[in-house]
Amino acid sequence: MLTSGKTGKGGFFTFNGVWTDLENKGIVRLTRYTDKAKENASRIKTAQLSDDEILVIRETWTPDACVSTYAMKISSTGKPVGEPVEPGAAARLSRQGDPLVIGNRVFFIAGDKVSKELVVTAYQP
Repeated sequence: MLTSGKTGKGGFFTFNGVWTDLENKGIVRLTRYTDKAKENASRIKTAQLSDDEILVIRETWTPDACVSTYAMKISSTGKPVGEPVEPGAAARLSRQGDPLVIGNRVFFIAGDKVSKELVVTAYQP
């Protein structure tokens, strides 16, 4: 996605210990968490809804627990299309795996640790 957002510069060390510069262009902030020790976004997933719209799904976590799941439509240029909505308290995301779009619904699967079941959530944005 190429946007007119900000540019972030940094880098990383390779496995051989060599520093490699890294630059991310077109950064668009979708959340406003101010203290990651209290609250942060996790398990972020995307689903292509159309040529012009993408659904971004994320969970909000405290250090100890999941608070809620949120979904937000963004344009193909990364601009929000409306406010984030909560698909429901039972909607959870897995650490791995991508959502599946079928027709006008987005499906995501997560395991329930307590019941030891797979839970399929169908969300219609």
